[in-house]
Amino acid sequence: MTEIIGLTQLAKQGRMSVFQTFTTEEDITKLLAKLEKTDKDDSKRPSILAELKFITDMSEFERDAPFSYYKKLAEQFCKEHLNDTPKKFIQILFENFQNYGQPKDYMRRIVDNLLSDEDKMQWKKDSIRLKILKQFIKYAGYFRYEKIIQDKTGAERKRTVSIVDGESYIKSYIREKTGKTFVTDADVLEFIDDNIFETYSAELKNTTDELKKQIDELEKTFNRLTADKKAKEEEIIQTETQKNELEKEIENFNKNHDKAVKKINGKIQTIEKRIVKAQENEKKQIETLSALSGNKGKIPEKQLQEQILRVKAVRDNLRIEIFESQKELEALRNSLIEAESETEQKIKESEQKNEELSRKLVNLKAELEKLNGEITDEQNRIKNDVNRLKERIKSARDKYRLLQMADDISDGHFRNGGATKKHLYLFAMAFDMKYFPLNNPKESNENSDSIIKSQADIYDIEKNLFVDFYNNNIMRFVSDEYEEKANAFELDPSGQGINYKNFAEMIYIYYIYQNMPATEKIKKSNEMIERWKGHRLPHVYSTVLYKQMFTYEIVNMSEDKFGKFIEENYDCRCTTPILAQNSQNTAFEIYSSIVKNINENLAEEEKQRSALQKEYDKAKKNLEKLKEEKADQKKMKTARKACEEAKNDLEDFKAQMITPDYGLFFEDISVGKEKLFETLKKSFKIEDKDELKKLKQFVNVLCGMHHFIGKKSSKGIKLLKIDKKEAVTRTALIIAFYYRYNMKTLTEYDEEKSFVDVYHDYCNEDDENSLNSLLKKAGYQPVSDKNIFDMAVIFSSYSYLND
Repeated sequence: MTEIIGLTQLAKQGRMSVFQTFTTEEDITKLLAKLEKTDKDDSKRPSILAELKFITDMSEFERDAPFSYYKKLAEQFCKEHLNDTPKKFIQILFENFQNYGQPKDYMRRIVDNLLSDEDKMQWKKDSIRLKILKQFIKYAGYFRYEKIIQDKTGAERKRTVSIVDGESYIKSYIREKTGKTFVTDADVLEFIDDNIFETYSAELKNTTDELKKQIDELEKTFNRLTADKKAKEEEIIQTETQKNELEKEIENFNKNHDKAVKKINGKIQTIEKRIVKAQENEKKQIETLSALSGNKGKIPEKQLQEQILRVKAVRDNLRIEIFESQKELEALRNSLIEAESETEQKIKESEQKNEELSRKLVNLKAELEKLNGEITDEQNRIKNDVNRLKERIKSARDKYRLLQMADDISDGHFRNGGATKKHLYLFAMAFDMKYFPLNNPKESNENSDSIIKSQADIYDIEKNLFVDFYNNNIMRFVSDEYEEKANAFELDPSGQGINYKNFAEMIYIYYIYQNMPATEKIKKSNEMIERWKGHRLPHVYSTVLYKQMFTYEIVNMSEDKFGKFIEENYDCRCTTPILAQNSQNTAFEIYSSIVKNINENLAEEEKQRSALQKEYDKAKKNLEKLKEEKADQKKMKTARKACEEAKNDLEDFKAQMITPDYGLFFEDISVGKEKLFETLKKSFKIEDKDELKKLKQFVNVLCGMHHFIGKKSSKGIKLLKIDKKEAVTRTALIIAFYYRYNMKTLTEYDEEKSFVDVYHDYCNEDDENSLNSLLKKAGYQPVSDKNIFDMAVIFSSYSYLND
C-alpha cells in the first residue's frame, strides 16, 4: 500500500488530480474496509488515513475520529464526485484525448503561442502548415546561408549552402501565380497560399510515380534475364541428371548382362554334365545288352528276353534324355548369343545418347557463360540506371523538401533516418524556442528573466517539441499512411527526446540557447556539425551522464570552448549526424532483463502445465485399461474420479496461464471499432458532428493501441522480441514492464489493488523497480498524465488485476 512519504512526494509532482480523476467508488470502499479493521494504535492506520484524505482531497479531516466519521465523509465524496460508479475510465481518457489529442493539435498550440502578435494577425486565416512555412521563409531565410570558400586559384568567393531545399520551387510558384519576373521574399509571404502544398504533392507524386514506373520496367528486364539464366541453369541440371541416369543405365546393362550370362552358363554347364552322365549310362546299358547276348542258352529264353527288353527301355530313355538336353543346350546357347547382341545394341545406343548429352551439356554451359556475361553487363547497366532514377527521385523530393518539412511537422508525420529530429531543431531555431539547462542560477533568482519564470512552458524545446509533440505521437497507432509507408516513417519514436549523447543534437541545443538571429543559429550550427562529423572518440559515457554533463556552464561557453568540449566528449562517426551515438545500452539491458524474467515465468508455467498433462494422460490411460479388463464398479468409480480431477486441474491451470499478447485489457475494446464507437456514442450522449468525429478518432486510437501491443499487431514491431539495442524504444520498455508487472502481481499478491496502488507501482520514483525509475535510468521521459498511451497502459493493468 502507498506510504505517506510516497504520497507526499507524488503530490509534489502534481499527480493528485490523477488519483482523484481515476478513483472509483470501489477503490474507496476497499480502503474503508481496510480502515475498519484497524484501531487507533495500529501502525497501518496513519497511511490508510493519509491515502483516504489524499485521493478524496478532503480539506476538513480529523485524525482520531471514529470509523463512522470517515465512512460518512467518503460516502459524501462518492455522491458528489462519483455519480456514475465506477466512473468509466474510457470517458476520462476521451476527455484527455479531446484536450491533448493528435500531434497536429500540439503543433497548433505551439505555433499559435510562438508567433509574434503581428504575424498572428496577418496569418490568422492560414493553415498551421502555411504558418510554419511562412515562419521558415521570414525568419530562417529558407534555411540557407552564404559561405566563403576558396576556388582552385585561391580566390575567395561566396557559395550558397541550402540545408533544406525548396526556395526555387516556392518562388517559381509565386512567379506563375503573380506573373512577376522577379520575386522577393515579401512577395512570397504576401501571395503564397495553402494550395502550394496540394500542387507540390501532386507534382511530386506524378514525378515519382513515373520514375518508379521506369525503375519497375528496368527491374522487370533484369528479372526476365535472371529467369532466362535460371531456366538455362535448370536445363543444364536436367541434362546432367539425364546423363548421369544414362551412365547408370549403361552400368546396369553391363551388370545385368554379366548376371544373365553367368546364369545361362550355369544352366549350360548343368545340362552338359547331365548329357555326359546320360551318355555314360547309355554306354553301360549297351555293354549290358552285349553281355546278355552272350548268356543265350545259359538262362531261360523268356527270362533273357525280359532282361534285354528292360535294358533296351533304359537305353532308349537315356537317348531321349540326351536328345532333349542337347536341344535345350542349343536353345540356351542361342539365347546367350541373342543376349550378347541385345546388350551390345543397347549399350551402343545409350553411349550414342550419352555423347549427344555431353555435346548438349558443353553447348549449354557455353550459352550460360555467355548469358552470365550479358547479365553482368545488363545488371551493371540496370543498376546504374536504377541508381540514376533513384537519384532523380531524391532530387525531385529535395525540390519540395521545405514544403514537405512544414507539411510533416504540422501533421505529426515523423520520418525515418533522423530527418524529423533535425527538422524539429531547425523549427525551434526558426520559432526562437529556448533550451533551459540544468543548474541555471537564474531559475532560483527572484528577479529572474520573465521568459524563464512565466513563459518557459511556451518556449521550452524539450517539453513542447520532444515530449508533448514528438514522443507522444499517437498517430502511429492509427494512421494508414504510417502502415503503408513503414520504411519512410518512424513507427515508434525511441522515447529519448533530446539525445544527449548525440553531438549534432548538442550543437543544435547550444546554438538554440544563444542569443542570436535564427539565420545565424542555423548557419553556425550546420558549420560546426560539418566540422566535427566523423570525429572519433574511444570511449562513450552513459546517456544519463551526458545529460547531467550538459549544464548551464556548457551552453554558456564560447564557441571555441564548446567546440573543444565536443571534441573531447563526443563520438561523431555516422553518415547521418543526427543518428550518431544512438545506442541505448542501459535501455537494452533493462528491457532484456524484463523480457528474460517474462520468458522464465512462461517456461515455468509450461513446465507445470506439462506435468499436469502427464498426470491427466496417466489417469486417462488407467481408466481405459480398467474398461478393457472389465474391472469392478468400485475400481472404475475411483479411476473415473481421478481422471476427472486430473482433467479439471489441467483445464483450470490452462485457463490461468498468462500469455503476454492480450493487448489492452479493457472490457469494451475487443468488440471492434464500429460497435465500440456506437457504445461510447450512446454512453457519452454525443450528437455534435465535430465531437463524433473526435470520438471516431479516439476509438481508432484505442483499438490501434490495443493491436499495437497485442498479438494482432500489423505494424511488425515485435515488442517482446527486440534483439538489437538500437531498436529499443520507450514504448517497448513500457509494454515489457506492463506484461511483467501484470504477471508478477497476479501471482504474488492475493489482495486486489486499487488504481492508486497500481499508479504508485508504476510511478513511484523511490522504488528502483518502478516504471518511472527504469525510464529515468534508460534516459526516457517519465510517465505523463497527458500521454493517453501511458494512462491507458496503467489502467489496463488495474483492469487486468481486478478482472
